[in-house]
Amino acid sequence: MPWIHVEDIGLSMLHIALNMSLYRGKVVNMSSPEHHTYDTIYQTMGELNNRTPLFRVPEWVFKLLLGELSCVILESQRAHPQRLL
Repeated sequence: MPWIHVEDIGLSMLHIALNMSLYRGKVVNMSSPEHHTYDTIYQTMGELNNRTPLFRVPEWVFKLLLGELSCVILESQRAHPQRLL
């Protein structure tokens, strides 16, 4: 699951704005270079909030609430920020 911290988004956008000629006409992927599973992120969020996750959200709940958009959470995505590294 690709993810990125809000501060990293801000710094990436600033870097792109200051170096516009390098990125003109190119797609830039802003995500962490490390790949994590839903379970890892879910567990980490529980630790950061000082609580144990009560339960894992079943796949069908995401499909019911998000429809086709649920694939963003449920399916593997190996996004890599090649241009920003």
